[in-house]
Amino acid sequence: MKTRGHRWRLLPVAGLFLATGLRAEPVTEPAGFSPAVAVVLHIEGEPVPGLDIDVAGLRRTTLDMATAMVGASGAPLADRAATEELVRRHRVRSGAALPPAFLAGLHDSLGAGRLMAVTLLVGNGRITATARAIETGSGRLASVGIAETVVVGKEWQHALMASLRDAMPALRDPLPPGTTLLVLPATGVGLDVLVIRQATASLLAAATADTKWAVVDPALATGAALASGQDLARLARSDRALLAEKFGVSWAVEAEVVSFGRDNAAAALAIPAELDEIAGAAAPVGDLTMTLRILDLGTGRIRAAETVMVPGSPHTGWFGVTHAPTLLEQMRKGAGQLWPNLQRLLEEPTS
Repeated sequence: MKTRGHRWRLLPVAGLFLATGLRAEPVTEPAGFSPAVAVVLHIEGEPVPGLDIDVAGLRRTTLDMATAMVGASGAPLADRAATEELVRRHRVRSGAALPPAFLAGLHDSLGAGRLMAVTLLVGNGRITATARAIETGSGRLASVGIAETVVVGKEWQHALMASLRDAMPALRDPLPPGTTLLVLPATGVGLDVLVIRQATASLLAAATADTKWAVVDPALATGAALASGQDLARLARSDRALLAEKFGVSWAVEAEVVSFGRDNAAAALAIPAELDEIAGAAAPVGDLTMTLRILDLGTGRIRAAETVMVPGSPHTGWFGVTHAPTLLEQMRKGAGQLWPNLQRLLEEPTS
């Protein structure tokens, strides 16, 4: 959909992968090193009805807010103009695809030890913010945050501020050692790409919360695949070989999210009157199924799988208030249930 001469793009994404180790050695910073933080922003989705600002204005406002929040944490900030120049030079059009050379440029040219990659997912009357704190020297994720807010009328600034505030992750330093994981976004059935992006962020948030893992940002593998003209959505033999060559990958853990909607049974939802007209505010969601499959990249065979179903039906809580979970709430719950099972699946005998 176009708006005021701009197009907000959604990119197809797929997969979640486990790596046994990266080929390149991570950069080790000297003792006492206080890295600067570079901030980048991408916006995806569709305009919210009644939003009285164009894409360029929304981007400036969001970048200002995100930069101020990072600065308020006490971390030194990398030069904003120089960061934007590197974004243009390396054609970083989406936060889902970061060329390794872009991270190297941030580290070597700007002295930025961390990248705060913020993505704004806009649609269905909501603003969803995701933020990933990435080590530029190793590509590892320090932490991941995701939050959504309903846009009420013209009060989009409040919704934007709330989403960013709740999504902005802590700049944890230093990162603990752990088994290296390389993660790519999830595939989906019955869901649009924006929702699948939310599922990916939910999985990443669960992965980084488990400090036994050293999670490499998925955008690096996507960027490497795009540069090589590969298609990771289908994981053909050449795609598996690419992962093995670039990242030392032995297994792939694929993530799939499936939802076929809900029947037309009426449900009485406790929703404030002012939200009745907001697109998507009371939209029913169906049961959600999330699956992790461990794939042997050498043979292409599935070695193990785990599935969880998260109900989408409304439930009555305190004081008789009925609540219908949003898709994001379902995905975060499903990710939180699935991720602890990952280590058990990997430790099971595979012979």
